[in-house]
Amino acid sequence: WKPAYLAMLDGFFNKNLNNPIGIRALHHMDGYLSPDQVKAKITQLSEPMRNTPDMQDMIQRFEAIEKTAEGKPFVDFTIETEDGSKVSLSDYVGKGKYTLVDFWASWCGSCRVSFPWMREFYKKYHDKGVEILGVSVDKDLKAWEKALDAEKLPWLHVRDAKVPGGKHMVSDLYDVTGIPHFVLIDREGKLVRCGYFEYELEELVDKLLMDKKTGK
Repeated sequence: WKPAYLAMLDGFFNKNLNNPIGIRALHHMDGYLSPDQVKAKITQLSEPMRNTPDMQDMIQRFEAIEKTAEGKPFVDFTIETEDGSKVSLSDYVGKGKYTLVDFWASWCGSCRVSFPWMREFYKKYHDKGVEILGVSVDKDLKAWEKALDAEKLPWLHVRDAKVPGGKHMVSDLYDVTGIPHFVLIDREGKLVRCGYFEYELEELVDKLLMDKKTGK
């Protein structure tokens, strides 16, 4: 059924390049096409349609996907910590250490369930040159502070509150569409993996540390 469904949507799209129906068709095709295929479709839309807020959001999302591909340099950001001071991702990255950015929220059950093994991971790898930066997407400041007090996580935490327009400054940079979400960065500042990969994390870090020892 999928080829027929896509053919139908493609027909709607091609006939409606100058109106919102074309945009709706493209959204429905989004999940079935590769990023390059979607980007090619976007260029076919008329300029007024490409400039709608809806399409600008889609374009920005695909730009974020490209920027967070494996091997790409990390995207820096500066944000406030719990005590109101400023911290940048570059304060961690590029210092000869490996960095794990953990996107989470106080209301995310899966995130909080992951914290016990993350504490063990931090205990095992921190002295080997691995840092963690926790980035919460909590809207509620008090809920975030309460969760931090309860969890007592030993790494630095920042809150990626929504900016005017309803966007998250940091999460949008890294195409975070769901949490928990990890960003693993090597000591040269290149992205190793983005997404959620709990069961692969130690294996990935062990490989990075081994490559460091062998000079790779």
